[in-house]
Amino acid sequence: MSTYAYSSKCGKYEERSYPMGRAPKFIKIDGVHATMEFATASNGSRASACWPMKPCFASGVHADDAQKLRDHFKEGGIECEVSASGDPIYTSRAHREKCLKFRGFYDKASYN
Repeated sequence: MSTYAYSSKCGKYEERSYPMGRAPKFIKIDGVHATMEFATASNGSRASACWPMKPCFASGVHADDAQKLRDHFKEGGIECEVSASGDPIYTSRAHREKCLKFRGFYDKASYN
């Protein structure tokens, strides 16, 4: 079984599994017409559609330190929103890379 991604013009997104080559090009998500995302089907990555990224708890801080992280980014000249729970919200892969490098994080799956 392969997983296929579908999205609608109004922003609804869903992944469904079908036998390889048997996935329909169009489905309905909650009654809304959705089309298969062919870029996702070919390379397995929904890269551009997931930004801005949901708050990243993996690179976040304790909620009590959220303001300190905001100040740290500001002092470094980096614009990065930080959620109330202390998690950065990245707007693109490049933004994520810049923020992580600034903080001295090592991400062997990304830029190092």
